[in-house]
Amino acid sequence: MIDLSADAETRRQELVSADPRFRLDPPGAGLLVATGPVEFRRVEGKVAGTWRDVQARSSETPEVFAVLTDMIARSRRDVERSAGSARPHVNLGLALMKTGLLEEAAGEFSRALALDPKEHSAEANLARIRVLQGNLVEGEKLYSHLRESAPQNASVLMSLAFVSARRGLWDHAISLLQDAIRLDEDAPLPRYNLARVYLTLGRKHEAIAQLKVASRSDVRSPSFHQGLGVAYALAGEFGRAERSFRTALTLAPDTRDALYGLCVVLLATKKPQEVVTLLSTRPANRALDREGVELLARAYFDLGNYKAAQNHLTIAMRLVEETRGGGVVDLARITNNLGVCAVFQRDVRQAEQLLKRAIEMQPGASPIPYHNLARAYLDEKRAYKAQEILEQCQQIFPSDDTTRVLRAIALESQNSQGESMALLREVIRSEKAPAAAFAILGALLADEARDLDQALAVIRRGNELHPGNPLVLNNLAYVHLRRGESAPARDILKRIRTDATIDVAVTATRGLLLIAEGDLEQGKQFYRAAERMARQGGNRDLAEVVRQKMHLELARAYARSGQSAMALREIQKGLRIKGRESFSIDLKGLEQTVVE
Repeated sequence: MIDLSADAETRRQELVSADPRFRLDPPGAGLLVATGPVEFRRVEGKVAGTWRDVQARSSETPEVFAVLTDMIARSRRDVERSAGSARPHVNLGLALMKTGLLEEAAGEFSRALALDPKEHSAEANLARIRVLQGNLVEGEKLYSHLRESAPQNASVLMSLAFVSARRGLWDHAISLLQDAIRLDEDAPLPRYNLARVYLTLGRKHEAIAQLKVASRSDVRSPSFHQGLGVAYALAGEFGRAERSFRTALTLAPDTRDALYGLCVVLLATKKPQEVVTLLSTRPANRALDREGVELLARAYFDLGNYKAAQNHLTIAMRLVEETRGGGVVDLARITNNLGVCAVFQRDVRQAEQLLKRAIEMQPGASPIPYHNLARAYLDEKRAYKAQEILEQCQQIFPSDDTTRVLRAIALESQNSQGESMALLREVIRSEKAPAAAFAILGALLADEARDLDQALAVIRRGNELHPGNPLVLNNLAYVHLRRGESAPARDILKRIRTDATIDVAVTATRGLLLIAEGDLEQGKQFYRAAERMARQGGNRDLAEVVRQKMHLELARAYARSGQSAMALREIQKGLRIKGRESFSIDLKGLEQTVVE
């Protein structure tokens, strides 16, 4: 899932989009390593490791099927002619495996072993079939016997590691792969598979070390460069990931997974136009599949072309329905994404219908559609509806902190600041509490409770847990300014990297800093710029709040310098604006002080 938080760790796990209010469920979060017995995918921001052997399957074309049928017929004749020989049985077993007839193939391999117990090829293939069939105990027994016969065979060690991984015995799998590496330090495949195990366990940097050696040992292998791209991407080293994926594509231009992995990285590093160029210029004979179309939709979405994103998501929906290659999971995800596109196109009715449909399709799959629907309601000033959907979400996902943060926002929107702060206090007790919980609670403590000491303590803790988070840093600077501490506020604001998700807030805080330092005119210009940003983003309510806040801070500055008339003028301007109740209360209190 994609979370629009600007948190660096979140960006490593999820792609960042353009607006903090809505989250888009991405198509191919999968950075796939295609070759070999292991597949890795990113699922819900984590790495899911699945060991999978290459499945024996029926042929896909009549021509190939005819060749295999002929091969089986000739192998059967060889078996009849050489009844006492093991090799014809092995050949027949291999032919049967290629057509997916696993049990018949197993019978031939067993007959070969009965004739010649030292026929290692028959034993290895029989072990492989048992593992494919899920009989891990029998498969491991056969592979272990092979290891006794051929202790220096790295392939046997890797096969045993494969079985151990399937059984969840990761330490044993690592030990076996390390034994295989010791047999030949320069062999890339054992290192490649060891890296896959490390990725499954979240040991990204150890995986990178192994893949570096593997890619240097076989510089022409696209799989090793692709695997290195996956590891770098999961470690948040996007520049190196991009280079590795590009190298893999140079070696194998038609590699789908390397292409999509590169697109995922480009989206994570805010290069959607490059994704559009990569995916929309493919030849007609290399038409995009559903995942590619969704990635292209994501790129258009990040470019702000919501209509194009919607069109491609509609195509993706049709591909799922026509090919039946996905299912309700894909349909629910695409429906959610169409709902988000509708939100950004100001089609509230369609957005509500689509997001409700996404929830109905898979009510227990993800909280994201609930969050998006709640945010749509909040944008439409229907906080009570947002609260209803969030309470429903909380029942299904009781440990989801984002749901509770949104509930706190809904409560605050209904002027229940006390309940909102109480709920946020519960959230921040967790070491995994989201950055927004600290930032929002700190702002409420400062502006609503007017407890600047507690506000500072809360946001400092948030900064310790989420260092570099721009929203936390902005609110930390804001609280310092409210406390009259301009120097630390200026230092903090310098550390905030420009991010569209909080440009309004940061611009306003910079305006407050300038006012606090005595440059009222320049501070006023920053507030005006923040107001324009909010209006251009379609958030008129926020624009009014920013304008009211500007008048409040100018009035405070004039009052501090003894310019009562100027202060009263700003107070009257602020009171005429329907912004935030707490700011109106502050303006009235300041007016009383100035008049006295």
